[in-house]
Amino acid sequence: MLVQSSVFLLLLVMGATAQQHSGDVAGARYVLGAQGETCVDACLHQHLNCLPHIPGDVAQLTAAFASLGVQCQSDNRTWWATDQPSYVSNPSDPNYGRCLGLSGMPSAVLCSGNEASTERLCYCGDPNVDSHTGAFGTGLSSGAIYQQETPIFAQVAPNSSYGVMTHFWVTATEAG
Repeated sequence: MLVQSSVFLLLLVMGATAQQHSGDVAGARYVLGAQGETCVDACLHQHLNCLPHIPGDVAQLTAAFASLGVQCQSDNRTWWATDQPSYVSNPSDPNYGRCLGLSGMPSAVLCSGNEASTERLCYCGDPNVDSHTGAFGTGLSSGAIYQQETPIFAQVAPNSSYGVMTHFWVTATEAG
């Protein structure tokens, strides 16, 4: 009898930053991810960090989509998936043209959530905020040991900062 086992791996690298000088004060903004793209990647392409708390009610989020060039039909179902809030941009999807998950969102959404047929509404913040300390890091998990990992979070250290790694975790559990 052949017994197959898998290993769950989670790698976290965390650190602290301290600004060498302050002065850059930047606000957060909405960014529309490409179809199938995570908010981690959408924000990083703009040199921003994904912020898991997406503020706004249905009207404000609909306006945010409109300001990014998306005219969609608002969906009255509450948030149910990690790729939301999002616009369904794939014509073969039964929800095509709808903005999903605008109401009932949790207080924080997973920045690495995605769906092949949607474009996520992401809330991104500038890493060059006026702050004396901050955090940076990356969390990766694939559910097994592979070359391809799934980012759980990724934060960029501000340009005017230096960082010191303060934590390094690797955990693995064997599942049979």
